[in-house]
Amino acid sequence: MFSSKNLWLSFVKSAFNTRRVSLLCIAVAVVAKCLIAWIYSNLDGDKSLYLLFAESFRQTSILSEPVSLIENGVTRQVYNPAVYSPLYSLLAAPFLWLTSSYYITQLLLSFLGWTLFFTAIYKVAMVVFAKPWLTNLFILCTAFFLYPHELDAGPKDTFAAAFTLWSIYYSYRFIQSPNRFVITLLLALSISCVCLTKLIYAPLVGVFLSALFIWLIEKKRKAAWLQFACLLLLLSLTAVSAYYLILLPAQQLPPFHASAATNDGSVSIKGFYPQNLLSTYPFISSSFINTNFWGVQLEKILRVPFSKIMIAFRVIDVLLFTALMATLLLYRKRPVRKIIRIITAVAATLAGIAFYLSLTYQSFSYKSAAGLWTFVTDARSFLIPMIALQLVLFLFVFKFNGFKIIRNGFFLLFVFECFHGIYFTIKQTVNAGEIRSYNRVSSPVKKVVSNLTVLNKKEGGWALVTTDNGLRRYALVNGQAAYSFSGQPASLSWMKKGSRLLLATHLQDSAVLKIFPAQKLVSMDTVQPFVLLYYKAE
Repeated sequence: MFSSKNLWLSFVKSAFNTRRVSLLCIAVAVVAKCLIAWIYSNLDGDKSLYLLFAESFRQTSILSEPVSLIENGVTRQVYNPAVYSPLYSLLAAPFLWLTSSYYITQLLLSFLGWTLFFTAIYKVAMVVFAKPWLTNLFILCTAFFLYPHELDAGPKDTFAAAFTLWSIYYSYRFIQSPNRFVITLLLALSISCVCLTKLIYAPLVGVFLSALFIWLIEKKRKAAWLQFACLLLLLSLTAVSAYYLILLPAQQLPPFHASAATNDGSVSIKGFYPQNLLSTYPFISSSFINTNFWGVQLEKILRVPFSKIMIAFRVIDVLLFTALMATLLLYRKRPVRKIIRIITAVAATLAGIAFYLSLTYQSFSYKSAAGLWTFVTDARSFLIPMIALQLVLFLFVFKFNGFKIIRNGFFLLFVFECFHGIYFTIKQTVNAGEIRSYNRVSSPVKKVVSNLTVLNKKEGGWALVTTDNGLRRYALVNGQAAYSFSGQPASLSWMKKGSRLLLATHLQDSAVLKIFPAQKLVSMDTVQPFVLLYYKAE
């Protein structure tokens, strides 16, 4: 049914086997992902922080966070440890200069990120599959596969995945053509970008260098050793430049907690927490099916709680992991084996980092969001492992002999997810207006800022004062004045007469409100978990 003689597969082979079709598939993939990015675009969470970094860099040439203090009205540029992942902010700075819009900047970065992502997937897939038609088919499947970071996270995760894939590709090219300096230069650039995009990806430097070092020991080529030395030199120069030009200037600023008495709403304690691993996102089964979609459907059909279905997916993950490792060990075809080994090492390293951090740090408890968070519960931690698994499964379906029933089953799942993704993209595009309207008030942070925006449209002169960093940052990138508490003695005389403040605090932070006369604080609507109060300067 699914053999090479099948009419459908024969049509795909003939129609998808040209470079023009490859460009078209990449374009379709980028457009589809950018549509979802536009429909679900928002600036909450870390996205607002990195965009504020970009704006500060544009104005002061230093990556810093602006913090305005209610006690004296002073705005300070402060150091935030998130500066150790500076590349996204550096890329955003020129777009901010051109557009003067945080939203447009994020959309332009989404376009750039997805372009880098799918061109990298094309390069890697061409090495793995060695057939343009199969590579193009894989790109279309990934184009309409809903990756877990798309609906909430920003382009930063897309950039991290894209640069990782480019690093995998150029590591392979280095092994194949060790005498070309251009390859060495591009490999150094891609590895540097990986580290500068997300700090958690930094250990991948060791993975790439170890893979190359092991290969060099086997081959014993002097010219290759020279290029390897050049690679080390380029990476060292990048590290030194990043430290002295980006990190050191930021570290000279006062730290955030020395200026403001608030925090990011989370508490992290180091220890040993094996129970965190029980909530691991089922990333293996999620690499070929949408586990949330199937979980909901199975809950309705089997009348089994969603939580138990997700446990079942985790059990399936263990079985699939064992099968996939056996598949990789059995696959001996050169030169695919080389790049598969690199992909496997990278995916295993990132998954291992997520497991280690979740095992050694207590789950984060957010004030402004429900539930607990740790690295293994965050699907973004497994983005590269999921892509690696998709490549391996496609390889298994189309390149292996035997296990025909299993291969056909995986093929049908890929086809279903592709068509389901097309349906989802069309449906979301048709309902884009409704979805975007809902997303503006879909969280407590967004509701508070929406209320503030309405108040300013009616009267003007309103500003936010809050103990929640996420709320303050989200207000700033939405064009609203926002202040934090410093915990120091206050003099509110700097405020103009008639100035209005919307105070948004958590119950446990109510002590900071003592700087305001209690009789002048007026209760407003509560937006859980925030308590809203109104104050007017006289």
